[in-house]
Amino acid sequence: MISESSVLHAVLKVNPGEATRHHETYACRLTAVAKDWPVRFQNDDLLIKAIP
Repeated sequence: MISESSVLHAVLKVNPGEATRHHETYACRLTAVAKDWPVRFQNDDLLIKAIP
């Protein structure tokens, strides 16, 4: 899973009315099914899990 691009977030945030916009990460999209799968790699912007 990949989080929203930091560059895209910055471009959208500087638009009028978007000052309170939050950076969307993959964490809010992780399903209950995939939650318990083994993690192969993880950082703030990327999550790689092994499919059992």
